[in-house]
Amino acid sequence: MITVALIDDHLIVRSGFAQLLGLEPDLQVVAEFGSGREALAGLPGRGVQVCIC
Repeated sequence: MITVALIDDHLIVRSGFAQLLGLEPDLQVVAEFGSGREALAGLPGRGVQVCIC
């Protein structure tokens, strides 16, 4: 399972990507952030393997 974090300032874009990625059996969206600063603060310890910005 590949764990993914989504980072984008537009909620609708993040939601769309999360829905699309949710259709893939080997991907799991484990975090969403509205900015890079939020991501830097929230990513440690989540075990995220891939960030999509």
